[in-house]
Amino acid sequence: MIAYMQINPQRFSQDLQFCVAEVIFDMRETDERRVLRAKLLLRYLPEGYDMKTYVPTGGDQGLNMLVWDIDARGWRAFPIDRVVSCQMLPGYN
Repeated sequence: MIAYMQINPQRFSQDLQFCVAEVIFDMRETDERRVLRAKLLLRYLPEGYDMKTYVPTGGDQGLNMLVWDIDARGWRAFPIDRVVSCQMLPGYN
C-alpha cells in the first residue's frame, strides 16, 4: 500500500505563490501516476488573473487542488489526498 503525503491545501497554495513545486500523484480513478510543475506566482498565470478569486480545492470525488501547470500552461487539478511526492524546485522564481 502506498503512503500518500499529507498536504494542507491553504498552506500549499500560499507556498506556490513564491515557488514552483513538482508534484507526483496518482489519479483517483485509474491509479495512473502523473507529474506536474505547479505554480501560483502571478508572472506564470494568465495576464489579468486576480488571485483574490482563487479557490484551491473542490471536486465531486474528493479533495482536489487547482494549480497552474507551467509546462502545460493551463489550470490542472490533482487529488491532494493521493500525492506521492512534492518537491519545491529552485530556479523558477
